[in-house]
This record gives sequence, C-alpha cells and structure tokens, in this order.
Amino acid sequence: MLSIVTKEVNAWYERFKTDKRTTFIKHIYNNEHAPIRAFLVRDPGGYTVEVFQWLEGDD
Repeated sequence: MLSIVTKEVNAWYERFKTDKRTTFIKHIYNNEHAPIRAFLVRDPGGYTVEVFQWLEGDD
C-alpha cells in the first residue's frame, strides 16, 4: 500500500471521481479510530493507494 498525505484530500477525491478509469476501494470517509479523512483507490498495477489528511482537534 502507498499512502499519500495531503491537506487537500477533498480536492483529490473530486479529481479521482471525474476520471472514469479510477477504481475506488473505499470512498471518502472519516476514520472512527484515527484522526484522518481518507479514501482508497487501486492503481493500474493492482496496488492500493490511500490518500489521507490528518484531522485537527475533535472535528
């Protein structure tokens, strides 16, 4: 798995959504056990790519 940390997770999610080639493993979500917002896609080689951002405070 490759994890990409960004402060722009929503923008990246919208960008991936517009590309019909994208295979989502899990759509955007806030993790219940860790302070992150993330989504998961499968890359052309079959690897999982997680795009996430750290959430601040008790959002």
